[in-house]
Amino acid sequence: MEHKFNINLFKSSIFAGIAISIGCMIYLTLGGVIGAIAFSFGLLTVVHYKSALYTGYCGFIQLFGNGTHTQTWIDVLTVIGGNIFGCLIAAISAHLAGLPILEAGLTLVSARLDLSLIEVFFRAIGCGLIMTTAVKFARENRFLPLLFGVPLFICCGFLHSIADSFYYLYGCLDTPNTRFILPLIITYLGNYVGCNTYKVFLDYKTA
Repeated sequence: MEHKFNINLFKSSIFAGIAISIGCMIYLTLGGVIGAIAFSFGLLTVVHYKSALYTGYCGFIQLFGNGTHTQTWIDVLTVIGGNIFGCLIAAISAHLAGLPILEAGLTLVSARLDLSLIEVFFRAIGCGLIMTTAVKFARENRFLPLLFGVPLFICCGFLHSIADSFYYLYGCLDTPNTRFILPLIITYLGNYVGCNTYKVFLDYKTA
């Protein structure tokens, strides 16, 4: 099978990164449980427009085998790249707009960087499991699990790779720091494990 860069997938993933970043901005503005609930707007936007978000994508793909729904690692990397680029666009926009979220953003980033890598990994697994379950319900036009799932993973302290991409990039625009790179990579890996956990225990076909 010939592996090609999918420009439409890339554009879709950029939009998804922007949507999640808006959720992050809402959370930084409101904080607490209310902010966590309002963050759901970002995920609802992604699901409504069927845009490509890493945590809503990697749990439903078939990387090996035959069939029309088989994706490749290039597709996964395309989604990650587009999501991060969308987060960067949103982070720059938030700075230019002068939104009053910088202090909250830097506080959140500092707390993230205080975690050990093993803590990061397992917190990311929890988020991945919740997000794949919530998105599966949303694909069946049942959105309450998504509304519950988002504040649930935030209040539990679980880590979402795309949200953290925005937080780190936004913080770096004010205070450059490369310490976030390894924890962020671990977050992506943990999300991937969590998003695919159901396949280990349940006989579901990928879609």
